[in-house]
Amino acid sequence: LDRIGIDAIAARLLMLRRHIEDKLRAAGLEPVHAGCPDDELSGIVAAPVNPARGEEAFKRLLDAKVSVSLRHDAKGTPHLRFSPHFYNTEAEIDQAFAVMGKM
Repeated sequence: LDRIGIDAIAARLLMLRRHIEDKLRAAGLEPVHAGCPDDELSGIVAAPVNPARGEEAFKRLLDAKVSVSLRHDAKGTPHLRFSPHFYNTEAEIDQAFAVMGKM
């Protein structure tokens, strides 16, 4: 981590976050980030999903060995939560969304 550097890791996580956000929007899902400025964002991205389809997508992702969480907000709305690490690739994210299919 010291060799790579914290700034490079932070930049990579934001790039991966944007890639996930683009994929979510292409799937018809809107990422949740409450308008935070970039310097307050992490790599973690969540998006509300249709309750009937969210559970199915979550199970497909788990079956494909994709690490993702299914969380619920205070109103009970399910959200898929992605938490990439700096060593993840865009291809891995693309694969996850291919597994998920259209939401």
